[in-house]
Amino acid sequence: MLQEMSEKITSSHLNPTRQTDSEDLLHDIILYLNDFQEEKVLQLISKKQMSYYIARMMIWQYHSNTSKFYKTYKKQRMFLSFFGDIKENDNKEIIKQKNEDEKKLQLIDDILKDLEWFEVEAFKIYYKDKHSYSTLSKATKISKNTLYKAIRKVHDYIKYKVNE
Repeated sequence: MLQEMSEKITSSHLNPTRQTDSEDLLHDIILYLNDFQEEKVLQLISKKQMSYYIARMMIWQYHSNTSKFYKTYKKQRMFLSFFGDIKENDNKEIIKQKNEDEKKLQLIDDILKDLEWFEVEAFKIYYKDKHSYSTLSKATKISKNTLYKAIRKVHDYIKYKVNE
């Protein structure tokens, strides 16, 4: 009965790993029930709610992004399948894109040599560390307005030079 329930919950034509998911989900639920308080289990059995409780646990474990099952099994499979789907042509495209990005970064570095060091450093910190004006202001103790003007000046200058 539990195996059928697990297969029904995990079955999907979009899920090629459903057999593995079904077995892993069932295993995880059995381990969970094994650690469960005996009184609670007996209470659920006496009220004839054990099947409902197990089904609800399986559904929650399988579909929730915060469940132990998701973190242990599904997340790892999604990560591995992402890298399994990359083919040699994709690698060539990724390398080509990386080379183009490096050329653009080198161009920006060359453009930044024309500006004052404060503006350049504020710009680099803002973009590389992915700060907001508020967090950058708190970290450097420089007003948001000053940082905004400096970063905006560098941004506009880069756009101007690239479009020249």
